Amino acid sequence: MAAMIDFVAGCFGGAAGVLAGHPLDTIKVRLQTQSDGKYRGTWHCFKSIVKNESALGLYKGMSSPLASLALVNAIVFGVHGNVVKLFSDTTSLTAHFAAGCAAGFAQSFIASPTELLKLRMQVQVDAASTLFKSPLECARHVVRQSGYRPLMRGMLITHVRDCPAFGIYFASYEYMARNMSKDGTMEALTSGQLLLAGGKLI
Repeated sequence: MAAMIDFVAGCFGGAAGVLAGHPLDTIKVRLQTQSDGKYRGTWHCFKSIVKNESALGLYKGMSSPLASLALVNAIVFGVHGNVVKLFSDTTSLTAHFAAGCAAGFAQSFIASPTELLKLRMQVQVDAASTLFKSPLECARHVVRQSGYRPLMRGMLITHVRDCPAFGIYFASYEYMARNMSKDGTMEALTSGQLLLAGGKLI
């Protein structure tokens, strides 16, 4: 039951994070990929997108990470929970770090192609550069033209990024939660304390 609660909470939390952070991610991607100095800075990029593409332009490609949330969370919590059980001391921070690394590695197989499709949608800045109406259409085009391999570009660096990131996430969450608990158990934590334990990792 606890695992299911974690999974559902992770899905809702992940969705909220995508909704809140995607516009900023779009601005970051536009600034990083521009080659003609179109944007003078973050604020100018924001205003240009809203003016030329409407506010919806900030959310291009968002359906890709949203659609994969449930699967990614199922992988993350499933792998973490099973790997932790392999350790003699399932409560140690080392166990949670290692299990988090394994979870990060596993979810990268979904996260990497998802991010690639998201990025391809985000760099469509005008009608001339708009080739796809959705991440799904983009995926179909890539597979039809070159097979599945291009969807896996950047997989190695995604592993390198996400393995330690998820390891630190789970170990830090356990550490923070235990230190805020009156008796050292998760059950004694208030909802605010749980939010703080997870939120400080963002």
